[in-house]
Amino acid sequence: MKYKGIFLLIVSIMFFGCSGKDKPEIDRTSSDGDKKIIMQTEDVLVNGKSNKAVVYRYENKPDLTKLNPDISLKGPVNGEFVLIDIIGKIKSIERISVYWDGNVLKEKSIINKYTNIKNKRILVDTYFTEGPPNEKIRIIDLNNKKYELLFEDSLKGD
Repeated sequence: MKYKGIFLLIVSIMFFGCSGKDKPEIDRTSSDGDKKIIMQTEDVLVNGKSNKAVVYRYENKPDLTKLNPDISLKGPVNGEFVLIDIIGKIKSIERISVYWDGNVLKEKSIINKYTNIKNKRILVDTYFTEGPPNEKIRIIDLNNKKYELLFEDSLKGD
């Protein structure tokens, strides 16, 4: 009886596989009209595997059934969307509230922080201001290199 159960398990794995729920693939081309790559970290290879983050900007709300984000965040002002696609692993990602003090951009507070993130998609519902930005993201790759992106209107690429 014990061997019958093991046999059925092996046959099931052969027919159906043993992987978890796969995410739909993102078209990772530079743009498709509504989507545009606005930042990408360097690819850090570890044991031959890619580790990087690609940040996309969407002019309109993307189809969430196709993107299947792991984490969804809402900004203080929203209506425009940023998708951070983490391929492999990165050390950390922070979403930071910022303000201008004279001619100096200062950090007000950390809104969200995630460390040691692996194979995740983070969708941020935010707004790209025409004036001074009020948010930024900071990504730190596996080589401790920092990347920062201000959520400002110049990223529209018009």
